[in-house]
Amino acid sequence: MSTLMEDDIKRWTAKRKTALVLDIIQGKSTIAEASRAFDLSPSEVEQWVDEGKRGMENALRTKPLEVKEQYEKQLRELQEAYGEAMLELRARKKADVPAGQRGREMILGLQQELADEGVKASLVKLCQWFDMPKRTVYHRSTQSAPKVQEHLVKPIKAMIEENPSFGYRTAAHLLGFNKNTVQRIFQLKGWHRFETL
Repeated sequence: MSTLMEDDIKRWTAKRKTALVLDIIQGKSTIAEASRAFDLSPSEVEQWVDEGKRGMENALRTKPLEVKEQYEKQLRELQEAYGEAMLELRARKKADVPAGQRGREMILGLQQELADEGVKASLVKLCQWFDMPKRTVYHRSTQSAPKVQEHLVKPIKAMIEENPSFGYRTAAHLLGFNKNTVQRIFQLKGWHRFETL
């Protein structure tokens, strides 16, 4: 150990920390040896070494950052993180639904509501906050709307108007149509079998 170090140190000043960190960097001591010798936790000594290396890096730059500038930079980063967290909280309150319950419509609507209030939130961030894949929002379905074959609709409609208690199976059997086709027409047209009591 360095000659600057006394055996019984009650207060670790910057000068003493510097001497210890220099001993470790120069290889005269290790973090484990220093932590045992001075009754310090290895993580604390390791933190001092990391801070010392960062300080040396800053001092050796062509334009070293002032301590004030470093703190201002950290403060800006923290303010940005805080602002983002508050925006996420605001978005979650506006959505008023559990994550992943509604897809594209919820995200786009939420983005529009926030934009109306003058707050810009990217789709990527909104997707992250609501644990939703970006593909859900960016993907647009290329499927066309389901088509109904009108030549099949007329006889089915006539039959269920005449016999409202008939379901799709009965109508399909009596007309000789495929039951799946008839069921799909029932679904698309919103026809339901009327139960008789």
